[in-house]
Amino acid sequence: MTISVALTAENAAFVQAEVASGRTDSAIGLSNPSAAERLYDRIEEKVRRLADRQRLGPRRSDIRPKTRILAEPPHLILYEIEPNTDEGPITIVEIAPVVDGRRDLAGPE
Repeated sequence: MTISVALTAENAAFVQAEVASGRTDSAIGLSNPSAAERLYDRIEEKVRRLADRQRLGPRRSDIRPKTRILAEPPHLILYEIEPNTDEGPITIVEIAPVVDGRRDLAGPE
């Protein structure tokens, strides 16, 4: 079975906006659109890896019960798999938001 995984248009737009705004790390800013493209490419490559290794990222149930993450600092790629198990075939990989990893994602206890 082949699983197709890709960034949604919403997530791609978020990454481009974050980089263009200069809110990411200090090496990437408004005057460097090629840096934005490189960041996008790195995030997209991480997402592509999920097609072959759906359980690549660790579980982060402190964020949401079924959430897993991949890191591309300073961003985190949140995703969920179906079924949400540690063994057996996966039918769906859903990319949730790509977020700034410096945020408190777990929120108040």
